Amino acid sequence: MKIFLYSLFVLHIAVQSVQSYCFAIGANPGFKGPPVVQQVNHTTVLVSWDGLVTRVDCADQFIVKSGPASSPSDFIMSDMMNTSTFKLVIPKRIPELKYFYQVIAREDKGFWGVDYNKSPKTVFATSINNKNIKAEKQEDKEKKTMISQASSLSMKIFLRKYLVWVVVGSLTILLLLFGLFVNLVQRRTR
Repeated sequence: MKIFLYSLFVLHIAVQSVQSYCFAIGANPGFKGPPVVQQVNHTTVLVSWDGLVTRVDCADQFIVKSGPASSPSDFIMSDMMNTSTFKLVIPKRIPELKYFYQVIAREDKGFWGVDYNKSPKTVFATSINNKNIKAEKQEDKEKKTMISQASSLSMKIFLRKYLVWVVVGSLTILLLLFGLFVNLVQRRTR
């Protein structure tokens, strides 16, 4: 009898710690639309997905993915948030640079893996000239620094995407100039 009670107790503890997931067909968390993004200040945004999630009961965590819209592979992911959280403040945005925002409902299916159910993306850029925001105590010099950072980031993204073509083009031009120079030297020696 003791073994039976002990086994029952162990089984109760094991079953109590197991998290279930929605295994019915079509029972996955989803989104009715893209997240809502609002500007908090010149470099901070508020991402909200309140009221946009379907089947919240099937999600285990939320994650927010964001990055420059012109370079989607340079994204960052937020920490995992519990399913009672529907907003996230994201700082360190470069003004006037477009970023994409996407919420992911993470569903842990145990032995069968993890599902990442993604919302549609929202593209948003903060503005230095937004009149609806309380003026920050920043000097014009800081604003110019942020704009120069944005332009340097844009240049880095451009160079990363097109660096191969720039190198090939430069080498082709150098080869043509060298060929012209050799041709002119040979004509003068004749």
